[in-house]
Amino acid sequence: MDIQDLAKNLTEASRAPRQALIYSKKAVAEAKISAIGKIQASAKSFQDILAPFGDARALPMTPTSSDSNVADFSFKSFFAPSAVDFSFKVNQLASDNRASFAQMPTTGTLTLAGTAINYTSLLDLRSQINAIAGYTATIVNASDIVISKGTGEANRFTAETSASAAFTAGTATLTKVSGPGVFQLPTGTSFSYTNAADLVTQLNTLNLPITAAAPNANGDIVFTSTNGSQTGSVSITRTQTTTGVDAIIEASGQTYTSSTNRFSSLIVGVNVDVKKVSASEIRLSTTRNTDALVLAAQSIVDGYNGLLKSITAEIQYDPDVKKRGGLANDFVARSFMSQLRSLTTQSITNYGGTGKSFTLADIGISTNRDGTWSLNTSKIETVAQEKPEILEAVIASDSNSQGILDRMKKVASTALDTREAFQKLADKTKNTDLTKIEEELEKLNNEMEALQNRYLLQFTVMQNKLYDAQNTQSSLTNFMTAWTAGMKNS
Repeated sequence: MDIQDLAKNLTEASRAPRQALIYSKKAVAEAKISAIGKIQASAKSFQDILAPFGDARALPMTPTSSDSNVADFSFKSFFAPSAVDFSFKVNQLASDNRASFAQMPTTGTLTLAGTAINYTSLLDLRSQINAIAGYTATIVNASDIVISKGTGEANRFTAETSASAAFTAGTATLTKVSGPGVFQLPTGTSFSYTNAADLVTQLNTLNLPITAAAPNANGDIVFTSTNGSQTGSVSITRTQTTTGVDAIIEASGQTYTSSTNRFSSLIVGVNVDVKKVSASEIRLSTTRNTDALVLAAQSIVDGYNGLLKSITAEIQYDPDVKKRGGLANDFVARSFMSQLRSLTTQSITNYGGTGKSFTLADIGISTNRDGTWSLNTSKIETVAQEKPEILEAVIASDSNSQGILDRMKKVASTALDTREAFQKLADKTKNTDLTKIEEELEKLNNEMEALQNRYLLQFTVMQNKLYDAQNTQSSLTNFMTAWTAGMKNS
């Protein structure tokens, strides 16, 4: 008798029903996760279908520019679009405020808008400038610093840096001289220069008590006092005042200015962006975007049907487990299905503050027996031509009403949002339910291992006793045989 096989077979007989139950629970959990994944994939596809239509508030109007290279406009998302008809000339674009200092000393002081910044390296200078609200600094060519602060007159600023060198009756060196700047002598004499070479030329031709050598490759200037009694120091001040200008447009003899190339308060709910100066007027206008509204309706129907079919398949119950949906009888899925189907009969009310109500049927969207939607293309085209305000009211949104486009966007985002029920159910199933199932399986394996070891021990003891009994029987048999033989011989 093979006690190893016997113990294993008995253990597997005990394991099988419990293991089958655990595997069944695991299959249900994995099917649930898979079902949620399929529904979310369908919701993401729906979301992608709707994304190109943009803001539902701006959809009814098409912004048009007579020359988009000069100017165009867009609707602000928090305003309902209204008709636009605006003509103007662009007289001036807003320009940047930017100061550039070449060959900056690695340590020193820079005064920015009246505030002195002491720095120990160009990286330190850049960091300190960037910490000041509105300013941005960039290091160029490892030795230059460029400072900027937006566009327009309101963002103008002054930046100033200085360097100095002391001298007696000998020589001194000004390091990394660049321009433009102002050079000042201790005698009070000062003059402007445009670059290091120009500074050397002026030092040597203005009858000053100083001679200067041409700048070396680093921009350093070595100068010598020509007056033995002359001592003191010279200094260079480099100041840049930025001169950014405002954008200026002219309409009907009236001028308007903006510190940027965007005019955000000319027309309520509209941003006007200028790009180029124009000699003649351009016109910004709107047309009713019925084509986009019709296309949006068709996309909504297609996306809705895809999402509905996905959910229907996953909540389907069938006695055959293999044909059953992963979310059969699940409360979360059925609640979502109810929410989706309720959109069919919901009224859309008060668009444009009119107080009027419309339904999907008013623009040709009807519900089939299986819950999917159909679009009557003939009817929606008629509505678009004869009553476009109804199409707009059903599809678009404003501060008074949420149309079907935004409602569908909300449905899709609800299925995908990590804070909503679907994702919470998936997370619980994955992180809690499956973890517990794995723990149950591990516990079962440990119990079965212990059971098999117990069987082996018991069968080993039984087998040993059997061997002992067989040995005793054999000894008695041998004794009786020998005794019988002895009796015959006597």
